[in-house]
Amino acid sequence: MGSDEINSRVRGAMCGDLTPAFKLWCDVTSIYSADSPPALGCLLALVREAWGSNVTTHHNDRGATSRPWSVDIAPDGIVPMGATEAEALVAALEVAGGEE
Repeated sequence: MGSDEINSRVRGAMCGDLTPAFKLWCDVTSIYSADSPPALGCLLALVREAWGSNVTTHHNDRGATSRPWSVDIAPDGIVPMGATEAEALVAALEVAGGEE
């Protein structure tokens, strides 16, 4: 998933909610690409804003998998996955929108 697709999916998942983390995302991605470290930090903040502070990301480097990154959302047991950390976080953000 490229930077433009990440940005598009984040904006779609937020549905125009102007939370502080989303405003920061918009500011950061106007300067940096959506897959940059600063944007990744904002993306994690968006996911934690949606799911709470118990969100963690993990990289499984054991075995061949096309989606080695996962996001643990406790206590729900939902584990969105992605090929990159950003992709897994975007999936977690999208799932949060479907949970409301």
